[in-house]
Amino acid sequence: MESGAGGHQLIDTIAAVDPQPVSVVVVELLVARERVEARACEALSGFLARGLHHVEGWSSPVGWLKAQGLSDADAKRLAVRCARLTAWPTLARLWFDSELSSAQVETVVRLIPRGLVDLYADHDGGISPLLVGLSVVNTTRAMHHWVTRAEAIANTGPTGDPAGGGSRVHLSRTLDGRGILDAELDPDTTTLTETALRIAEHPDEPGQFRTAAQRCGGAFDTVARFFCDHYADTGARPGRQHPQVAVTVDPDDLIGGSLRGLGIKNAQDLERFLAARPVGHRPRSQSPPGVTQPA
Repeated sequence: MESGAGGHQLIDTIAAVDPQPVSVVVVELLVARERVEARACEALSGFLARGLHHVEGWSSPVGWLKAQGLSDADAKRLAVRCARLTAWPTLARLWFDSELSSAQVETVVRLIPRGLVDLYADHDGGISPLLVGLSVVNTTRAMHHWVTRAEAIANTGPTGDPAGGGSRVHLSRTLDGRGILDAELDPDTTTLTETALRIAEHPDEPGQFRTAAQRCGGAFDTVARFFCDHYADTGARPGRQHPQVAVTVDPDDLIGGSLRGLGIKNAQDLERFLAARPVGHRPRSQSPPGVTQPA
């Protein structure tokens, strides 16, 4: 695939835009970027789906894309996106027709794991249209919900019980750095979590008015910080067993051993030791454990 005259004209047009001062042309350029990205991916998806990169001698789409000047990371990301768009034609068409944004498409591609690509292909016609009009945050929440339910279906055994454990937790970041948490907990974990959040929750400060969900969020933060402060900062790897040794020593043996370590073997040695280091009065008739009275 060689650069055509249209591509050179587009590059020349972009280069000719003066970024200072910011004008309507700059804003239009930002809007156009979305359309350019969609049209480019539309053409590229078809090119790679037909295996035309093989015709040019490349065994993988990533290799071909890197040969066109993309970095390894960008080539891999773009190859995955094009493959997903080919597998999900409804999502692709909604993006190409400007009904979904590039950020929404990237969110869907990023959140759906490889093992659920085929399952989403079965749901593409019904789920993807529901994303139209949603914000990126709500798109993330919707896809998070779908992934949780899809994994529950995929991990359910013949008896209907979840395979490999009853609790599943998903935490993903949105584009603004916030996170969306979705969880399905087994009864024991639910009880444990409720107890931990109840203990960690604290009342509002004077003038502070939080919802129940906000108070729960604060409690969750407290629980996470407590764990990090008392476990993660020790440098131990997750899952490492911390050895614990319990030693039981008789007090008389402990005192006697300490005195013998100081060279005190009898009452006379003790008297000389105390005379050199006065620490108070002790009746001569009482000898500490391990010290014998002279005959």
